[in-house]
This record gives sequence, C-alpha cells and structure tokens, in this order.
Amino acid sequence: MTAFDTNSAASDNSVFQGTEDGVDTPANDLALVQIIEHAYETAGTTTRRDLEIETQWSAAELDQLLDRLESKEYAELIGDSDRQMVVLTNRGEILARGRR
Repeated sequence: MTAFDTNSAASDNSVFQGTEDGVDTPANDLALVQIIEHAYETAGTTTRRDLEIETQWSAAELDQLLDRLESKEYAELIGDSDRQMVVLTNRGEILARGRR
C-alpha cells in the first residue's frame, strides 16, 4: 500500500483549460477545420468569397469564424472584407497537415 504524499506540490496540469461548451481550439470546431482544410488545399490561401460559395454560411457566420481563426493565430486576414484573402499561418498549416 502506498501512502498519500501530502508534501507534494500541486500539478499545473490539473488546471482546466477548456471552455464550457467543450470547444476550446480550432481543431475541435468542425467549421474552423473546414476553413483551414479548404485554404490548405488551395496552397494555403483562399478568399472570403470562395469560402462563402464553398460553405454556404452567411456573411455574419463567416465573419465570426474568420475572426476566431485570426484571434487564435491560425490565419491572417488581408484586405477589405469584400475582397479579403485568408492566408494560413504556420500554425494553421500544421493543423491542416496533422489532420491528413
């Protein structure tokens, strides 16, 4: 029988790092994965217009998704919203390659 060690330090790994809905990274959000995979298949870049056609999401939905990708540093948004390019960052490309 092993005694419980009361002198051990608390583990930093025990801190909950998720969110209430369980989706805490783009890798867990299928919509974000769809954007990342589409951009990866088109040499790491795509346009907002291409995504609107490809996904059938509303402009508001796409805005939220792209803002989330950019805030998590998986993509960079370049240009005005009507002619915007979506360019994967290294982090986004790594995620896309890891899903293949």
